[in-house]
Amino acid sequence: MNAGGGPAPRGRRASVLGVAALTLAALALRLTGIDFGLPVALEQDCKIPLQVERLESGDPHPEQDPEFRWYPLLVARLATLGPNRAEAPVGAPLERQLAAAARPHVTVRTTVALLAVLAVPGTFLLARAFLAPGWSLVAAAWVAFSLLGQSFAQQSRPHAPAAALYLVAVLAALRLRRRPSWGSYLCAGVATALALGTLQSAVLLAPALAAAHLLREGPRRLLDPKLALLLLPIALALPVFYPFLQVGSGENVLELGGHLIFLEQFNGRGFFALARALVSYEPVLLALAVLGALALVLPKGRDRSPPSGARRADLAVVLAFALPYLAVFGLYERTYERFALPLVPYLACLAAYAPARLAERRPRAAILLALLALALPAYGCARLAWIRSRPHTSERAAHWVAEHVDPADEVLLFPPTLDLPLFRAPEGLVAGERTTAELAHLPWARYQARHPERPEGARAWRLRWMPLDAGLGAIAADPDGWLAGLGGEWAVIEVFADNRVHPLGTRIREALRRRATRVARLSPDRRDGYSEHPLGYQDETSVPAPHLLRRVLQAQGTGPVIEIYRLSGAYRR
Repeated sequence: MNAGGGPAPRGRRASVLGVAALTLAALALRLTGIDFGLPVALEQDCKIPLQVERLESGDPHPEQDPEFRWYPLLVARLATLGPNRAEAPVGAPLERQLAAAARPHVTVRTTVALLAVLAVPGTFLLARAFLAPGWSLVAAAWVAFSLLGQSFAQQSRPHAPAAALYLVAVLAALRLRRRPSWGSYLCAGVATALALGTLQSAVLLAPALAAAHLLREGPRRLLDPKLALLLLPIALALPVFYPFLQVGSGENVLELGGHLIFLEQFNGRGFFALARALVSYEPVLLALAVLGALALVLPKGRDRSPPSGARRADLAVVLAFALPYLAVFGLYERTYERFALPLVPYLACLAAYAPARLAERRPRAAILLALLALALPAYGCARLAWIRSRPHTSERAAHWVAEHVDPADEVLLFPPTLDLPLFRAPEGLVAGERTTAELAHLPWARYQARHPERPEGARAWRLRWMPLDAGLGAIAADPDGWLAGLGGEWAVIEVFADNRVHPLGTRIREALRRRATRVARLSPDRRDGYSEHPLGYQDETSVPAPHLLRRVLQAQGTGPVIEIYRLSGAYRR
């Protein structure tokens, strides 16, 4: 890769404006529809809003709660600066109370989005170490229009901010290598501390920091006193972001800051998970990155000089993070698509290098290739933002219930994670013995339990979760008899494709289809029957699912597939 000479002042201004425009476009996309699913459907591992609540409560020992220890606290501490009070005036209309219940989660998601877009200017700066300004903007555009980044930057999970802050730490390591001043060491230490405060996997930044120190310009001493400024912020980050820090090991298990790592699962299956995620979310980026990698190793023309020693050293620092990260998560079986996020900026640089090499011979063709390649992911991100701003299937189900169901009728819900944005009759909040911990993952039901007042004259529906007290085995053995004993006039269920999460869900649905009447089917897809998988917070990893980009391009909204049944006399007490 060759960055060329330094940009002229006019070119520098154009680069700044281009990066600013891409960053603002990425932020606008990530903020559009950021409240999707709320306050009735939460993403998996939604722990940060609970961390915020415990921090704001003044609890002297929040670390005693296992939910609090799930992630380090940087995102939660930043989110406490936003409006997190879930309150509305007594007797406020339904829309205002729904917004109040969603507010803590929207605040966290907004914090996540603001941190995540730092990856756009960060990718430009990373690419500028190896590419000309124009092609560095192309690399930044790949990150701005990353469907993987767009998807996870709208969730209350720290993986998108972590990807951005890992990149910032690598950039700080490059600065340290080039200018090993006291300030550079401090900057690298602070950047790494912030990365550690976001996610535990930031420990994989250590090889990049070591490479930057060992390959730094000028005189080199292994035990340079400036290392103290690198290590001090990292040490201070531990009590601030990990007050629950536990590092231990058991038989084939390593505990790192609240996460368990199962050593026997380092079997190489994570490479398949990473490849599948990139093919599903970023097929064009992946294809161009492969071409860029091939172009990197192909021989160049005779007039091309080899990379300088400084550029090779910069590349070594970058690879000292990217390759160990890829190796660790590629080897680990419990690798999910969000773990690919920190690799996207490096793939973006490779993807920009492919047309950059072509530009040496055919500049117009290279520009056309870059623009055409970016068109599909840009449209995919815009499409995802649009469908996430559309009504969630649970909202559409609630509208159907409000229009067709008598409030005196009882409506049964399955699974226990399914909720509808309607006022509940008081008995529905305790049906099924939902505990406080369970309601924490049902923010609308939890809000109503805390704020039971409704506007005068407002209707409340008798919503009740199907109780599972009989035991999963007994229910699965005789779903007809179990349903007959529940009573109720209506059933609202989530469809579980191919036993996706809850095998019991398939048995219950089969029983309902035999002995009840389906009156509505609500799908996130424009074509009914396109898929029975949900379109929610992440692509499915348990069973083969449609290509996510393709599905986003045809969807009309988000949420699970929901079916509503009118129960026959056989199912009524």
